Amino acid sequence: MANRRADRTEAILQSTLELAGESGFAKLGIEAVAARAGVGKHTVYRRRPSRGMLFLDAVPSSNKQGLDHRDTGDAVADLREVMTRAADLLGRVPWGPLYFRLLVTQQPLTHDHIDRVLRAVFTGMRPSET
Repeated sequence: MANRRADRTEAILQSTLELAGESGFAKLGIEAVAARAGVGKHTVYRRRPSRGMLFLDAVPSSNKQGLDHRDTGDAVADLREVMTRAADLLGRVPWGPLYFRLLVTQQPLTHDHIDRVLRAVFTGMRPSET
């Protein structure tokens, strides 16, 4: 069952990135993501309550290798390296401009979401699995 859930999550994140790349964030819809991923829209909403949160989780998943880091034993240095790599990823086309537009126009990030993303970066899990 865990593999099925992970497969669905992967399909949802991939569909989100594809649709955002094709038509932009403004036209990104949960129903379209669900249809492309082959799941019901409630499956998408259970993982992320809004298209903004869905997109925020999907972007880092597009380049896991670019966010890989070594564990040096120094948490501050490791965090600095990960944040530098994330900033580089989000500064590049095609996701950087879409991500920036989302941050400027959508709901603010909550501390809970930021915590989940950071935990995911350091544990190797997706934010949706934490």
